[in-house]
Amino acid sequence: MRQTVESIVKEELLINLLLDLSKFEFLMKELLNGIVMKKNKMWTKDKEQCTYYMDEVAEFFAGNRNWGGEHTDQDLSEYFKRISQTITEFEYKHTTKVGRKIQKLMLALEDL
Repeated sequence: MRQTVESIVKEELLINLLLDLSKFEFLMKELLNGIVMKKNKMWTKDKEQCTYYMDEVAEFFAGNRNWGGEHTDQDLSEYFKRISQTITEFEYKHTTKVGRKIQKLMLALEDL
């Protein structure tokens, strides 16, 4: 088999192909590393934003925020504080597990 390949492909072309493949592999690795780093930053930013909003809603129901009316409900305040705490505990490395929890939280909020 080796003799057949050597008779069809010139050594110089094969070396150039391997060098080009190695360069492509390096560029692809750099690109993927950049994507992974951005994804982690986006995850952290979105998690912090969700926690902030849940805390704000909890404060509203605790009577500490006035958004055009006063609605005090300690049970709802505690509920949103627990959701905020749950979101805070989410870990980026367990995305599948967290994804299922997020879906359950969304359903619970829709039912509310």
